[in-house]
Amino acid sequence: MSKGKCLKDYIYDHIIDIPCYQRGYVWGKKREGTKDSVSFMLDTLMEGYGTDETEDQDRKDIFVQGITVVPSEDGADNKYIVIDGQQRTTFFYLLLKTLGDDKIITIIYNSSRGASATDVSPQLWLNNFSLKTDCTENVSEPTQDVYFFKKTVRLIKEHVLYKANHEKLITYIRKHVRFLLIPIPASLAVSTFTMMNGNKAMMADYELIKADLLRRASLGTGGYSNSTAREWDNISLRSRYAHEWDRWLHWWKQDEVQKMFNCTNPMGWLLKTVFDVSKVDEDLFSSYKVYINNKEKETQNGYNPAQAAKLLFAELRACQHKFEDTYANPIKYNQFGITLRFLNSEERIKFIKDYFLNSGNYAVLKDLTLLYNLLLMGYTYNQISNKRFLIEKVNDFKSSLIEGEIYGLNNELAYRYLLVRNVERDCELSRRFDFSVWGNRSLEHVYPKSKVVHEGQDGLMGGHGELIKELDDYFIDDKGLLQLKNPNKVRYIDIKSYITQKSIKIEWDEYVKKNADRYRFLTEFSSINLSEHCIGNLLLLYGNNNSSFGNKMPEEKRQSYFELNRDGIFNSRHLLHTVFSFGRFVKFDQKAICENQKDAIEDVLLRIKNIEPIIKEG
Repeated sequence: MSKGKCLKDYIYDHIIDIPCYQRGYVWGKKREGTKDSVSFMLDTLMEGYGTDETEDQDRKDIFVQGITVVPSEDGADNKYIVIDGQQRTTFFYLLLKTLGDDKIITIIYNSSRGASATDVSPQLWLNNFSLKTDCTENVSEPTQDVYFFKKTVRLIKEHVLYKANHEKLITYIRKHVRFLLIPIPASLAVSTFTMMNGNKAMMADYELIKADLLRRASLGTGGYSNSTAREWDNISLRSRYAHEWDRWLHWWKQDEVQKMFNCTNPMGWLLKTVFDVSKVDEDLFSSYKVYINNKEKETQNGYNPAQAAKLLFAELRACQHKFEDTYANPIKYNQFGITLRFLNSEERIKFIKDYFLNSGNYAVLKDLTLLYNLLLMGYTYNQISNKRFLIEKVNDFKSSLIEGEIYGLNNELAYRYLLVRNVERDCELSRRFDFSVWGNRSLEHVYPKSKVVHEGQDGLMGGHGELIKELDDYFIDDKGLLQLKNPNKVRYIDIKSYITQKSIKIEWDEYVKKNADRYRFLTEFSSINLSEHCIGNLLLLYGNNNSSFGNKMPEEKRQSYFELNRDGIFNSRHLLHTVFSFGRFVKFDQKAICENQKDAIEDVLLRIKNIEPIIKEG
C-alpha cells in the first residue's frame, strides 16, 4: 500500500501555482478555543521529529490532509495548480525558507487578494523573502496574504521547534511529511474547489461567484501557456479584477452604506441586481451561473468564457459606479433612502434592478420624488410600474392623514409621512439624512395625551382612556375649558397643564374662520375631528428619546430639543422637521396644534396636485 507522496517530491520537483480563485492565506489567525493552525502543525512536527539526537529511523512520519491539484494546462510535467491544499502548501514553503532551505523552490501566488500596482503583492513578497526579511507586524498591511505570511514566520521563530538543528529538521520535513496527491482534470477544477471548500469552509455565494468569474476571465486568453508575457498578462488581469472586487466588497460592508441601502448582504445589492434575482431567498450562485452561461452564448464567437466573463465584469463595474454615485449625491441618497423604506423585500429587488439597469420603461422611475410620494399614498410598486392608479388610494390617503385622528388608527402612515417631511428638510440643505431613526422610531405627542381630557361616562378621561380622579370636581364648559362643579369649593390642584379635546376642536373652528380667505383650502376641512391624535400634534422621534420624555409638558421637552449643553445625547435633534414644528412656537398649545395641522393639509394637497398628471396619464 502506498504511503503517499513525501514533501520533497511535491514542493521541490514542481512549480506550485496558487490560482486566483483561491481565498487568501490565513494560517496564523487566532481561533477561539483552539490553537492557530501554524502552532498546531509545528506541535505535530515536533512530536514526530523528537530531538536532534533521535535517530532518523525512530522519527515518525507525519501525514497531512491530501492535496488536490490540476496538472499544468500547458503540458509541462513539473507544474501543479493547487485546488485544495493552498494553506498547507504555503505553510511548508514558508517553514522551509525560514529554516534556511537553499533549494530552489518556485511558487506562483495568484491569490484572490491581489494587490494594486502600488502595493506589495504576495508574489513579490515571496520572491524577495529571506531570513533577513523584516516580519514585524503591520496592522495596515496592504494585503491579507502578506500580513499572515509575516505572522507565520513570527510564529515559526517563536516556537520551540525552531531551536532544533535546522539542517536535520529540513531533512526530516522533506522525507517524513507525507500526503496523498490527488490529480484532477482542469475541467473539474472550479467545481471541485467549490464542492470541497463549500462543504469545508462554508464559502458564501459571493466568494464562489468571484472564484468562478476570475477563472473564466483567464480562459482562452493565453492561460497557462508557454508564453511568459501572456502568462503575466493573465496574472495581472486576475489581480486587477480581484483587487476591484475586494474594493466593492469593502464599500458594501460599511455600516453607513448598509444603513442607507437597507441591506446587510456582504456585496449589497450589486450581484442581485446584475444577475436578475427576483426573490429574496433565490440562490444567488445559481442565478449567476444561468446569467454567465447565457452571456457565453451571446458572445461574438459563441461560447467564449473569457469574453463573457470580461463583459460581465464590465456590467458589474458600471452598476457599482451607479450605486456609489447615488450614495455620494445627498439628494439622491435621501430620495433613494425613502423609497427603499416604503417597499417590501420583493419590491426592493425589482425597483433597484429597474433603477440601476434602466430596465423600467416608465418615467416615474427616474423621478424618485414622484415615486416615493405615490408609495406614500398607498400605491404598490407593481401598480406604479404598470400604471394602475385607483383614485380611491389618494382619497384614502388624504382622509386618513389629515381629516382627523391618525394615531392608533394608522401609525404606519404617520411614520412614513413624518419621515418624508424630515428627509426633505435635509434635501433643502443638501445634507444626507441619517436613516437610523427608522429602526428606532417613535411617534411623539407634543402635547402629552395624558394631559388632554374629554368627558367619559364616569367622569373626565385622559388620552390613554384612563379616569382622572383629581378632576372629579371639574367639568368641561361650552368653551372647552375646565370648570369647578362647585365654584365655591377650594381648588386643591393646578389645572393649567390640562387642556380638553373640545378646546382643540373649538380652536380649529376659529382658526378656519379667521384664515379662510388666506388659505382657501381650509374650508374643505372645517368640520374635521381634530384632537390630540391628529398629525398636527405628532412628531417623529428616536424611540429612546420619546421614552425619556414621559408625560413632560412641551416647555420641559423644549429643553431637550434646544439646550445643546444638556447631559446625554438627544439624537432626535437632527430631525429638522421635528425640531421646526415644535420650536417655532413660544408656547405649544391648541393654537400650535392647529397651525401644524394647517401646514400638513397644505403640504398633502400639494403632493396630490403634483402626482395628478401621472395618475391621469395612467
